[in-house]
Amino acid sequence: MAPEIKFVAQSEQSVANDALAADLDKIANPVSYFARWEAYDALSKKLLEAESEEFGELLYTGCTFQTEANGITYEFTVDEELDDSLKGIELGVSKNTSVFEENSDKGKKQIAVGQIKKISGKKITTFLEVKDSVEEIPSSGSLRLFTAGDKYIMARRQAARERMIRHESPIKSIVSLIETGTSAYELPSAWGNQKPVTEQLKRNYPRANDLNEDQIRALDLAINTPDIALIQGPPGTGKTTVIKAICERFREIFEAEEKQRQRVNPDHVLRSPKILISSFQNEAVDNAISTPLPGDIPAYRKTAKRTKESSKEQYQ
Repeated sequence: MAPEIKFVAQSEQSVANDALAADLDKIANPVSYFARWEAYDALSKKLLEAESEEFGELLYTGCTFQTEANGITYEFTVDEELDDSLKGIELGVSKNTSVFEENSDKGKKQIAVGQIKKISGKKITTFLEVKDSVEEIPSSGSLRLFTAGDKYIMARRQAARERMIRHESPIKSIVSLIETGTSAYELPSAWGNQKPVTEQLKRNYPRANDLNEDQIRALDLAINTPDIALIQGPPGTGKTTVIKAICERFREIFEAEEKQRQRVNPDHVLRSPKILISSFQNEAVDNAISTPLPGDIPAYRKTAKRTKESSKEQYQ
């Protein structure tokens, strides 16, 4: 679908450019980090709406699908010829819903049909990588840019920001930490006295014997910081090794505290620690847990619905 071209007066174009410049200025020169966050969310929403409006609505008169091992291939017959520039765009089918239905958007609900893989005249082929059952696609209707995923991410980001501002996040002082670099958190008297490297760590994780000075400092920082510890290092500097050492030391500390509780209260049932390893990139988590964690800590990789079964089974 070719974008609509409009000719406007230079004064109107200037207004549009000034508005964009103002939005960017709020992000580049904020009064605070959270002001930048708010400006970024507002600009992201505007850009998504503009992109969706530019794509518009594409009517289709026929739809066939084929279920495959790792997803579904759809073929839509549309009312105009398209060019290959739209390949890769993720589409959704607009479905009429009750205005009271959850997640409805002005009486419309989008059903994901995947990315455009092939365009041939008035035929569009998309592929949706999915394992679970999907909603039925109407035999005719309209295709739009699929925005439900982006809107969901924006909503979660906004909810996280509001929780932080209301001091409802697990780290109560996170706003102060982000904005000023200081925390009003009152530490227990014994906090911060954990040794970075113990004999038990060396036994359970032999690579701990070869940690260099920077890695030991990073480990010390991680286990003796009450809220957030940031460890930065270029590829190949041993961050994954440090992550595994941190997991093992947390396990040692947790189990020692559990045994102390049981000594005080013999009815106390010993628990195992739960440690979350999260990353924006899948590879980082894979590297951290692809081999057994020290101390026989079991690892379960939480995957997206679209992840192949072979990848899921690797960590179970």
